[in-house]
Amino acid sequence: NAYHPDLLMIASGIFKDRRAAWAIREHKDRFADILYGDKCVKPLAPDAPESPLALSRHFRNAGVVIARDRWDEKTTMLQFTAPSFYSTNHLHRDSNSFTLHYRGGLAIDSGLYDEGKAFEGGYNGVHWRNYFTRTIAHNAIVVFDPKQEMTVLEGPASNDGGQIFREDPWTLADIQPGGYAHMDGITRYADTTDYTYASGDATKAYDAERVRLAQREIVYLRNSGRAHPIVVVFDRVESVKVEFQKRFLLHTVNEPVMSGVVTVAEHKGGRLSCITLLPEKAKLELIGGPGKDAWVDGKNYSWIPTTRKKPGRDPGEWRLEVSPRQPHLRDYFLHVLFVDDVGAKPVKAKDAKLTRTKDDATVHVGDWTITFPFEA
Repeated sequence: NAYHPDLLMIASGIFKDRRAAWAIREHKDRFADILYGDKCVKPLAPDAPESPLALSRHFRNAGVVIARDRWDEKTTMLQFTAPSFYSTNHLHRDSNSFTLHYRGGLAIDSGLYDEGKAFEGGYNGVHWRNYFTRTIAHNAIVVFDPKQEMTVLEGPASNDGGQIFREDPWTLADIQPGGYAHMDGITRYADTTDYTYASGDATKAYDAERVRLAQREIVYLRNSGRAHPIVVVFDRVESVKVEFQKRFLLHTVNEPVMSGVVTVAEHKGGRLSCITLLPEKAKLELIGGPGKDAWVDGKNYSWIPTTRKKPGRDPGEWRLEVSPRQPHLRDYFLHVLFVDDVGAKPVKAKDAKLTRTKDDATVHVGDWTITFPFEA
């Protein structure tokens, strides 16, 4: 809202949108107020008892699901992204990624777009093409083949094992089912008072010569039995060759602390605790800090600031990488994310339990039992 006050004023003053009137913060643009303002439009809060907004929505065209538990600054907000079509410039290679925010960014999209000159911090610069727009910078899955050659805008780029750049669509048919730029995106969505659920299929976003399957299911437990929601993330990933290494990525602003299968990161008074249930006996590794804040395949592609300062923007410096210790064609990842205030009772590994059969994986957390089938 702070970045687009004029749009809110147009929605409020011209289209008489009471919720937009509520969202307008103090501004100093008197000319915009004269053009668009209408003080007769009575502000209506999103949680007003007479007409409350839903706490979740599936934005179908964008391929985005938003879920929250309340409408004030204490909300825990989840964003899940799985676009239904490909685009080079206005979409990152971030299909089936998510972010999580409470008091500040807890699970973040890392990197920064500085809008500066090329090879500094801006469009098609070193950071933009090798890290910021790439799968490695998001809370997503990468499948790494050391021999893969990546290209971005027809030029060589870092090998992150992620989703690929391809030809931009030119017609509506290109992005519709059957078109070469069409992706399956969000395949299911359900919202209740207690939870929001979404599933995404990002298989078409990867190189078909390396990835056969990339599906993610995500559950936002609004009624978690705790002070804040719990998020459960399940991935099915299948590679073309058994030796291609699969990695689950989780980005944080500050350095996490690992204790067994529990990884904890704090930011701005909020705390994220991540329990890894699958793969069993997984390899957990932290990557980041000075000189490795944008680390890809043995090289750092750090953001280089230009004169266009962006106060309040933090590109983040750390990520957790989870990978199976034994290679398989098909692997499964299952993570449970707890949100708390800093200083709250620590989350223990026993707070989320796994039951596994040959057909499915079940997580037991709080009063909930959630089963994910292994079948695609």
